[in-house]
Amino acid sequence: MIRIASADGRILHEGGGGGPALSPGSLMDVGSGGGDEGPYSLLARVHPDIRRVELATAAGEALDVPIYDSADFPEVRFAALLVPRDLYLGSVIGFDGNGKELERFDLAFHQRFWHEHR
Repeated sequence: MIRIASADGRILHEGGGGGPALSPGSLMDVGSGGGDEGPYSLLARVHPDIRRVELATAAGEALDVPIYDSADFPEVRFAALLVPRDLYLGSVIGFDGNGKELERFDLAFHQRFWHEHR
């Protein structure tokens, strides 16, 4: 779960995911979203084989997404990043330790829908 609060403690957005650590056959489960104000959030569950996660913007910029381990969930790692709400995202890419792309998740449809309804 990710929770975004303002400086005065007001909740601007929160979201998360339930269910299995990863969907069958997937190395990443990616969620994104945001509230009516504040940053846009990216939260992903990734297989331990994924050693680096990158966010590609619609403009072609690449942003590294920090990955976090949890002793409570050794079968999955977590990647999370907050970005400006006006940034258009393209995809999330998971790489192995040698830089080989293992999986890509397209965010273009989700981003278009979110921006049209905000």
